[in-house]
Amino acid sequence: KKKIERETNKFLKDVRTFITEKNNGQIPPEWSMSIKMLETYYRQFLQTTYELEALDSVICDSRYGPQPHPLLKVQNTAAVRLEKMMSELGLSMKSAVKLDIAKPVVEESPLEAFVKGKVERR
Repeated sequence: KKKIERETNKFLKDVRTFITEKNNGQIPPEWSMSIKMLETYYRQFLQTTYELEALDSVICDSRYGPQPHPLLKVQNTAAVRLEKMMSELGLSMKSAVKLDIAKPVVEESPLEAFVKGKVERR
């Protein structure tokens, strides 16, 4: 439990630092609830991950036969919500590119290099 709290606090510290840097040294007040939801989803994701790791198997026997453990669905839901919230706040690479926070590294294709005359000719 302490490990989850430590990891969550470190993650949130990094998130707040990132958001502060990108918003002129301040976190907009309207983002506080989104950050709180991000914290909740992250904590839930970590809890289910550690609980699933502690299990012998992620398959449960039920009256209908072998079924995936119910925590897998909870973990997946938390991961989807976490990813969505991170995209909203510009914390994922894809959303950072859309928001013009990060520039993608684009390498020239061999054809582009040839057209620009950068290819050695023999």
